[in-house]
Amino acid sequence: MGENKVEQKQARCPSCGVDLTVDPGQKTVKCPSCGEECSAEMAIKYYESLQETESTVKEAHGEDYQKLNMVLDELYGLIDMCEYEKAEEKYYEATMYSESDYRVYMAMVAVKTKNYTDLKDQEHKQYINKAIACADSDAKQEIVKMYKAYYHKANMTEEELLEYTAEENKIKKKRLEKSLKTMIPEFMAKEKRNKVFLILFPILIALGIGLVFLAAFIDDLKWFSIIGAFAAIAGYIIFRNWFLTKDQIKAFNSLLDFYDFVDSRDFNDQINGNLYTHMQAHADKFADGAPIVSLSDDTVKLIDYLIILNDGETNKFLLNDKYFSQFVSEE
Repeated sequence: MGENKVEQKQARCPSCGVDLTVDPGQKTVKCPSCGEECSAEMAIKYYESLQETESTVKEAHGEDYQKLNMVLDELYGLIDMCEYEKAEEKYYEATMYSESDYRVYMAMVAVKTKNYTDLKDQEHKQYINKAIACADSDAKQEIVKMYKAYYHKANMTEEELLEYTAEENKIKKKRLEKSLKTMIPEFMAKEKRNKVFLILFPILIALGIGLVFLAAFIDDLKWFSIIGAFAAIAGYIIFRNWFLTKDQIKAFNSLLDFYDFVDSRDFNDQINGNLYTHMQAHADKFADGAPIVSLSDDTVKLIDYLIILNDGETNKFLLNDKYFSQFVSEE
């Protein structure tokens, strides 16, 4: 009497991509190639997902491609706010538009690794492999650029990681200091110029209005109206320049104050590194001469991160700061 043949299932290692076989009821499987152990169900699903034919794989074209870009923007916005569960929901929405775009799977890598901060996560490996499978040569270079630092850190010992993080923060801090110091003379000059503008623009506007009014009543002085018009226009231009530069100077000074505040606090290396990254985004905008309104998104990201920290002294600083207080409330 013959024995019943046990039917094995095909699977694939999420770590290295080697094909495996899994017995019914098997909970975990160890890859004979890389030695990594993972969920048998995960390995089976990963294998099945890569066996789809081109006709069943969704691709985004035209309007769907634009919608996909919008969903990915929303997804990364949620990641920036550490809303990882909501971001994962957006991932599934993204797969409705495309299952062949590597960016969709890299977004899920960012979700699973909590924006490349959770060095112990294993679930993301199936998604990084899917991204690689979908990517062309240029996209693969982009994947390497995005994933290399995380991969490097995930394979370090605790001591190596602490040393690496401390060294990385030194580099970030040095770059930020250099950016800020380079711009300080420029903003000091702007502040002095703005003090002159504050005196000059009301004088020019008043003079312009006065000359136009005078010309309206004295026939021999009609030509005063032309001078008056030019004076009023010049006053308005100076006022506009003063108004726009005023907010820019306020934001830059707040960034300097915040840098000094962070430097005085005893945050750990991970928090310091994240804060340096947020501040560098602001510094880069100032260096590019970007309008003050373009800082809003970066400021909101910084505020959201600080709210999650829930540090009393930091909250007090934000509420008392002239620029940052616009983005927070006492609640």
